[in-house]
Amino acid sequence: MNIIVFAGSAEARKWINQSRRKGYDLWVFLNSPAGRELLPEEDDKLRVFEEKETKSQTMEMFPDKALALIDGTHPYDKTKSRVLAQMAEEIGAKYIRLLAEEKIPAGVWVFSELEEARKHLEESKGNILITTGMQSIEGLVSPKIHLRAYVRIEPRVENIEKIRELGLGYKQILALCGPFSQEMNQAMINQYKITTLVTEESGLQEAVEEKAFAALKNGVELVVIRDLNKEGLYLDQIDGHLEGLL
Repeated sequence: MNIIVFAGSAEARKWINQSRRKGYDLWVFLNSPAGRELLPEEDDKLRVFEEKETKSQTMEMFPDKALALIDGTHPYDKTKSRVLAQMAEEIGAKYIRLLAEEKIPAGVWVFSELEEARKHLEESKGNILITTGMQSIEGLVSPKIHLRAYVRIEPRVENIEKIRELGLGYKQILALCGPFSQEMNQAMINQYKITTLVTEESGLQEAVEEKAFAALKNGVELVVIRDLNKEGLYLDQIDGHLEGLL
């Protein structure tokens, strides 16, 4: 049973690790080499590929037939999800959006719209550390905060170029590969004198909690961007749905 997985989120990687005992034939696609280290070693049941520049080039690596295409990409990249849904339709596979579990720590600011979160940041005081995806960063950084904002991103050239276009200097760009422990988050908060930390609902909730613990321990305000797109399945629902498709 061939299943295609686009694994851009921690939730997708967690499902891949948990699903090995099911005997699925997994065709996993990553948008950067960084995620490969977080997956099991490849074998005849797990094949890992890096996405190509175009949709057609990526689809050339698909198996001849697939039962489903699981969209485990970043939960805020709606454009990418639409493209993956089109891919699934073209190959006759079921499109499944993998959702993030909702588990927001208490005592934080939660926003469902980037514009609302940006206004809140503009009214805040002190340095800001943004640990979201690129799409959210572009919606959050404004001329009112760009001198006191730091961003933590995957170390990819295109990411750094986009951040520079937003007006941030190289010293404000923390290009690093995760996952990050509570101690690592705390060290960054101390190093850059952060007073507000921005994150998103994560597929793997431990990632949010590590940031939350580090922030709250240091008296830092935590801002969480919530994803309202809930059309899809949660981690513990995927296997049952796949069995139903069979």
